[in-house]
Amino acid sequence: MARLDELIALAALGELAPADALELDDAVRHDPAAAARLDEALAAAAALQAARPVPPPAHLRPAVLAAIATTPQEPARPAAAVARPDAGGAGSENVVVLRSPRRVQAVR
Repeated sequence: MARLDELIALAALGELAPADALELDDAVRHDPAAAARLDEALAAAAALQAARPVPPPAHLRPAVLAAIATTPQEPARPAAAVARPDAGGAGSENVVVLRSPRRVQAVR
């Protein structure tokens, strides 16, 4: 079932590989419920693609800017990438440590 959901999502995004398209075609040929789910996903994707931006009301910009001006802001964080020439080991002069609130990752 998860594989079929993945194939349907890929089809709706227009990212289905040829081999996956054959697999999806086979699935919807033998399962009317899967065919209905595919039709629904394709219709939703088409509706999203057809949507056009609507300009916001004229009064919204000043209201949003006023809310931002009165909202306490967090202090700026240090740069996201910090060179670490002291990391040690061969080639350490080429190591950059990427810091984020969620993880620390060394990239060579």
